[in-house]
Amino acid sequence: MRRFLRRISVRLVVLGTVGVVALAGAGSALAADNPAPLPRVGYCLSGKFVNLALGQPLVDPMYEGAVVANYIKGVGITCKAPPPGWVSVTTAPDEFGVPGRLYPYWVPPATS
Repeated sequence: MRRFLRRISVRLVVLGTVGVVALAGAGSALAADNPAPLPRVGYCLSGKFVNLALGQPLVDPMYEGAVVANYIKGVGITCKAPPPGWVSVTTAPDEFGVPGRLYPYWVPPATS
């Protein structure tokens, strides 16, 4: 797998249901001369949680179709669907101990 990743010199883009995270120059992080690991991210594949390197589903056929997990208020990072009626208007912030602008953040609907 490492040999496969070394050949990739493109920019990776991870699309979420709410926002976009661009990993500029990710190809250089995957090169043999740059041992810095990519951040780990929770993805969902066929309803199961998988912990992968950021952008791995874009370059690893084994994880094709994996999507970024949800961050549900009061639950955390999960592959479960949010409760009915809950909304995602932003992404989970860095203060939650996760990479910011990545996980769709689901909260109860506002009450009037």
